[in-house]
Amino acid sequence: MKKTALVTVILLLCHCMTGLAQRAAAQPERHFPRISIYSNLAYDIALIPNLGVQVGVFDDCSVSLSWNHSWWGGEGHSWKVYGPELTVRRYFSGRNADRSYTGHHAGLYTQVITYDIQRRGGTGYLGGEPGGNLFDGANWGTGLEYGYTFRLNRQLDLDLSIGLGYFGGKYYSYEYTGGQYIWQSTAHRNYWGPTRLGISLIWNLPL
Repeated sequence: MKKTALVTVILLLCHCMTGLAQRAAAQPERHFPRISIYSNLAYDIALIPNLGVQVGVFDDCSVSLSWNHSWWGGEGHSWKVYGPELTVRRYFSGRNADRSYTGHHAGLYTQVITYDIQRRGGTGYLGGEPGGNLFDGANWGTGLEYGYTFRLNRQLDLDLSIGLGYFGGKYYSYEYTGGQYIWQSTAHRNYWGPTRLGISLIWNLPL
């Protein structure tokens, strides 16, 4: 009895393995997703260095994650902006033969930003808890974007996009006087409108 049951199990396993092999053979050849590295030149011009990675997940969709980081300043002036951005896009013309993306696209994005901005001798603005980490009181935003990606050459693309949505969070105003930072007020920002401008140079990594 036990021997008959064992033979039955082995035959079932062989049948299942044969079916899986036939299904795999019938499926089209799979390819690794196209990966691209990009930098938003609009942020670079604003002295906010940034770098992002875009990964194709479907024939017409991609997911991008970038990091922005500036850390300029000194006593009495500051230009510190840092945080991640996540974007999900749909390309209306689909994927190209080389699995890159060009043409019109629309998407959804979200931002998490901590900042400390002050002109020398002027009022400073701090978004994020003083002395906290990135997500302690960080400001955030989300919105919809629309854009177009141009092909420059085999490896490089140029993407133009604009995002409209919400940006808000608690922030502090302060002044730098006598070598000390003096708190002035605490407020909450609730802004609706353009929240992102993209002029991105994209490098499609070789396959």
